[in-house]
Amino acid sequence: MRSKSIWLLLLVLTLTAAAGFFVYPNPANDHITIATPSFPATVSITDVSGQVIMQANITSSETKIDVSALASGCYLISVQTENGRAINKMMKE
Repeated sequence: MRSKSIWLLLLVLTLTAAAGFFVYPNPANDHITIATPSFPATVSITDVSGQVIMQANITSSETKIDVSALASGCYLISVQTENGRAINKMMKE
């Protein structure tokens, strides 16, 4: 069972890296950190209805964002750079 868990973790990390950025912790409580090799960039947090809840500029490889005001649920995080856009899912507890 341990080898399946490790394989699944590696698969998730590989897919996340392929998406262009990492979001952690996920699920989140008070804040998230977005790590991306490409910056400057713009990050948008969107709820499941498609409404943009917040936006921020990324000016370094790691950016901390306060999400404490967000309601619990699922959100999409979009990072737009000059090379394109990547989207990841985030759960807020």
